[in-house]
Amino acid sequence: MTDHRDTLVGIVSELTGRDRATLEGQLDLPLADVGLDSIRVQELIAELEDAYDVEIAPEDTVHLETLGAIERYLRGQG
Repeated sequence: MTDHRDTLVGIVSELTGRDRATLEGQLDLPLADVGLDSIRVQELIAELEDAYDVEIAPEDTVHLETLGAIERYLRGQG
C-alpha cells in the first residue's frame, strides 16, 4: 500500500520549500495557507497524476481544498 500522506507531503515540501514536519500538522488548512497558489496547485496535481498514474479530473480539483482532502481522494483512487 502506498503511503499517500508521505508522498503528498514530500511533493508539497518540494514545491513550497516548507518543512515536511510542519506540513504534517497543516493537513486541514486551505492550500493557500500551506504555500500553494493556483499555479503550484496545478503543479501538485500534475505530479500526483504522474506518481499514481491517475487522471484527476478538473471537476474533482474543486473539492480538493486541503492536503487532507487530497490524501482522502488519493486513497479512493488506489
